[in-house]
Amino acid sequence: MKTVDVALSVYGKPYQTAVSLLSLLEHSGSHIDKIYFQEEGAQPYGDCVSFILSWFSDRNIVHYIPPLYLGWGGMEKGRISDEDFRRSIRYQRAWEDTDKDFLFIMHNDCLFTSDIIGGMLDILNTQPYVGVGRVGQCWNCPANHAKVCNGDLHESYNPSYSEVVELINMYPSPRTTLDRIDPTSPMPLPECRLNEFGCMINVGRLRHLVSPHGDIPPFGMMALDIGTDWYRALVCRGFRFLNWYEGMQHGWCGGSGHPSDTKEEIYFLFEEKAKQYLQENYNSVISDFDSPSPRFERASTPDREFTPNPLGTNLALGKRATQSSVSPWSRGETPEKDATRVVSGIFTGTYNCHTALEDRPWWRVDLERACRIRQVRIYNRISGPDIMLRTSRFEIQTSDDDENWNLVFRKDTDSVFVGKRDSPFSWTPDQEILARFVRVQLLGRQFLHLEQVEIFGEDEIPAAGSAASS
Repeated sequence: MKTVDVALSVYGKPYQTAVSLLSLLEHSGSHIDKIYFQEEGAQPYGDCVSFILSWFSDRNIVHYIPPLYLGWGGMEKGRISDEDFRRSIRYQRAWEDTDKDFLFIMHNDCLFTSDIIGGMLDILNTQPYVGVGRVGQCWNCPANHAKVCNGDLHESYNPSYSEVVELINMYPSPRTTLDRIDPTSPMPLPECRLNEFGCMINVGRLRHLVSPHGDIPPFGMMALDIGTDWYRALVCRGFRFLNWYEGMQHGWCGGSGHPSDTKEEIYFLFEEKAKQYLQENYNSVISDFDSPSPRFERASTPDREFTPNPLGTNLALGKRATQSSVSPWSRGETPEKDATRVVSGIFTGTYNCHTALEDRPWWRVDLERACRIRQVRIYNRISGPDIMLRTSRFEIQTSDDDENWNLVFRKDTDSVFVGKRDSPFSWTPDQEILARFVRVQLLGRQFLHLEQVEIFGEDEIPAAGSAASS
């Protein structure tokens, strides 16, 4: 018996959307009846998403374009009584129209690897929860940075107002501010919510409490973020949520969030990856890879072509390094220990160093003697695009004495580069550069976090009269 309906809002990313649905149906299809496919009224870069629906002709798809395109800004609660407005809110038509007790809500950039819906059904049918998924945007929350709360601890963590004030002062956050804290009931904190990128809700237990039948705002209502007001209202009435989301990779192409929609280079890069995944894994299901728009002709290329073979020896490997500061997220306890990890040759899959938030943060390595530099490769932190963008604008500088610095390269575009072994940012000077110290410095106020830096060349000083530039 099919017991679940599915709701997703589709803003661009047709190939990622197809991967999301096909992988979900592969592992959890036996539980699913209707799929509410909300195509937003505006699409990025003139893209088309509806062409993929022909690949799901055997499924019960409810395809609709809401009356209003509400975008990502804040929403006026006073308009909820307006039916066109309310039913244009993400996931709301599915919430109102489903005849099932359970609604699975998802993003269109997920890869499912096991039966997540079956697992969530078992939880909601046997345990006292009304929702299950990833709880909390903990990466933004001071309590998580202080290591006193996370998605698994959200029920047991019960700080006083004064404790929350102290946390906010110790770990400032752009969205968890004192004006958002209720002095009489601090929890849930502002970033607490049931994340909508892959969650299941027992609508049958909550329908009478939530708009249009009750006074709680819709799940998809944008406040601080989607679902934050809905979640707080329910928790304050005693309802419980479980942090569990096994069998799902959100942002599996390399990242999620607004940059993957609003940065054209990232958008088409991830779509190309999803297209390739479809061809490799679902070729017998899909057809017609050409959408109505020339989608991949505009995909940007990296700033510099990556050369697979290094131009010499990695002069930086194992050398002494330092950086402008350390932070609570640093791997090493001092600037030297944190920075030296970046020339260890060890790829962690995330990052090796992390400065504080400051103006023009920098990282520097001492090659121990003047060397002939032919190539610099910088491996960014591996994370979501919004995080990787922090390192997009930077300078490469060189010095002979660690005091007087020469600017040899500047990158002042927002193009993203990543930290994998096969895709660093690679810069090759027109002529060899003779220098002992190399520094990477960001152009603005930001965090600097890197995975590795490699500097290729020769460690012997060139003979008199040979070409070098500085």
